[in-house]
Amino acid sequence: EVCPFEALFWTPEYEYSEVRIADLLHDKERLGEWFETVPDFEGYEAGAQVKQKKVPRKETS
Repeated sequence: EVCPFEALFWTPEYEYSEVRIADLLHDKERLGEWFETVPDFEGYEAGAQVKQKKVPRKETS
């Protein structure tokens, strides 16, 4: 399988099973739910070039 989207984040929590095959396609709202489980950025290894974060984190209140 090939994903047509560039993966920007990965979450350690996942559940791929669905009753209907059409439900395997997640829309923007459903992807937003997954976004909340993405861990914070980890620090860079010693000697690595530090890059600016280009993706804003969702603020929780």
